[in-house]
Amino acid sequence: MNTAHRSLCLLLLITGCGALFPPQSAPKVTFAAAQRRENKLPNNHQLTPVQEEALVTLNELAGRVKNFRQDEVRISTHALIADLFWGYDENRARRLFKEAFRSVERVREGENPMFSLSDSPRTRLRSMLLRLITGHDPRLAEELLKSVSERPVKTADTNFDKRNQGERPKLSLRVAQELIPSDPRRAAELIRQGFGAGLSMDLVVTLQALRQKDSRLAADVLRRALVEVEVNRDSPFGDLMLLGFYFNQDEDGAAGGGQDKDTQPDLIPPDLIEPVLNFAFKAILLQDQQDRDAAGPQRKRMVMFDMIDQGMLAALL
Repeated sequence: MNTAHRSLCLLLLITGCGALFPPQSAPKVTFAAAQRRENKLPNNHQLTPVQEEALVTLNELAGRVKNFRQDEVRISTHALIADLFWGYDENRARRLFKEAFRSVERVREGENPMFSLSDSPRTRLRSMLLRLITGHDPRLAEELLKSVSERPVKTADTNFDKRNQGERPKLSLRVAQELIPSDPRRAAELIRQGFGAGLSMDLVVTLQALRQKDSRLAADVLRRALVEVEVNRDSPFGDLMLLGFYFNQDEDGAAGGGQDKDTQPDLIPPDLIEPVLNFAFKAILLQDQQDRDAAGPQRKRMVMFDMIDQGMLAALL
């Protein structure tokens, strides 16, 4: 594991250093020459000797990766090699990316993460792969994204939030985050595909990023989310806290609560007030029902939680 990562770090360093040297004539038998013979590298694409050496070493490492015993190390290294190869042998890079993505299915999931915000090993690997692939070819990323099953993973933990077991919605949000700077409208479509994960922190953070790029488009997506996304039955007021987090951040990502009251803009845009209140109303009804079901002499609840709930209701009013 350590040897593989050290080798990869050295390759990255060598490849980066190559950019500091001016173009020089290539050796007689070179990696670039072989690539040009197979029409994989343009004739005018010159590599320095240092870059040639780095690519030869990278090629050797690519052949050894399959012998790595640990799945996560093997797949991560495969992905980084494909990322480095993309500009020199795109077809091979695509093949490596696809092989790595398919092999994630064989990774053992292990136990459920302690917190629902934590990624499982498969989700973590697929997320890393999709981020790299989106930087080169968003269409390929979406093609691989569609291959991920939408069915929830069956677990023995009945208390685990079922909405976070759907992997594809969460991955859709990760791809959307990568696309926002270059294609915000396509990113908005992918965000809508991520509604299945519920009103998650991933969704809120992605919408905040979209708002920095196109505030009107972000408002449209949020309006649809407030209608289509189901309130989290396990934590209705947790969804309200997430909404508060979204609106309490200005478009530059800074907290919006410290301005003078006379100059501070409305926390919630006027056209979003009604859908926000409708969503909040459903959350309040669910929370009220839960409180009624749990009422009794044995029920204990920290005073702090009551104060938080009261504060959120006051803010909504």
